[in-house]
Amino acid sequence: MPREDRDAIEHEDEIVGFLGQSNISRGNLRRLRTLCDSGNARTTFLAGLVLELGEFHPRRRRRFKALAKDNRDLLRRLEEAELTAWM
Repeated sequence: MPREDRDAIEHEDEIVGFLGQSNISRGNLRRLRTLCDSGNARTTFLAGLVLELGEFHPRRRRRFKALAKDNRDLLRRLEEAELTAWM
């Protein structure tokens, strides 16, 4: 498997892993900013979504409630990217 494909898979797993954490920390946000500069379009897209989520509501607790109340657009984009199952 080519290196670029392996990296894309690993980066996507890393991004999804941030959603499973109880808190998206400052260090995680820095890493997501780095991944936003990735050459892979899907990695860049997913990292941007999770970065926006982490900046909006870093804590996992009541995240859906906060998104549904204050940021429906982000919630819709997360659902379209099929990331809500991981939250």
